[in-house]
Amino acid sequence: MQREEFPYKYVTVEGTVVQEDRPPSAEQMLAIARRYLPEEAAQWFVKAELEHPRTELVLFTVRPDRWLTADFTDDVG
Repeated sequence: MQREEFPYKYVTVEGTVVQEDRPPSAEQMLAIARRYLPEEAAQWFVKAELEHPRTELVLFTVRPDRWLTADFTDDVG
């Protein structure tokens, strides 16, 4: 995750894959799509992917081992 406008901020995670779902279930896909899209768009996206898959979808579940962050807010001013 990152903020691309000043003041810049980001966070990344490194970890161990503990589960792999090929393909993820509709419920898993919808849970992720809802984070980024309004409900109606999330529903449409999942339906479209299930009806006409363009690529192989894989959901990796990761156990975080290390977090890396940066926050340049103090550099403002």
